[in-house]
Amino acid sequence: MFNSFRFKHVIVLTSILSFLILAFFLTSVILEQEYVILLPYNLDFTLLGVAIVFILIGFVLGDIKKNRYRKEKKQWVKPLPLAIKQEVWNLRMPWYTSGVLGVFLTLIYTLIWKM
Repeated sequence: MFNSFRFKHVIVLTSILSFLILAFFLTSVILEQEYVILLPYNLDFTLLGVAIVFILIGFVLGDIKKNRYRKEKKQWVKPLPLAIKQEVWNLRMPWYTSGVLGVFLTLIYTLIWKM
């Protein structure tokens, strides 16, 4: 789990997803705070929804990888080998990290900017 950030593709995907969620957040906050435009969505609920979707995508991708291995090797009861566990965490970690960043930004927005 903690070794996932040693791989370059995990760091690149985490950076891209985090940049996307951060860019959406900053653009929406700037537009909302400066009253340039009235946003057609509620930012805190939208950002929290995006974060939950990111976490669910990470969970589903890891689950699909585990089930493919179990179906291929017919090992439904035995624990997974460490290599497969590492691959699963390499798939999940970028999505989980970006989801946690989205929840964190939602808390900051709700507690600081909305008050």
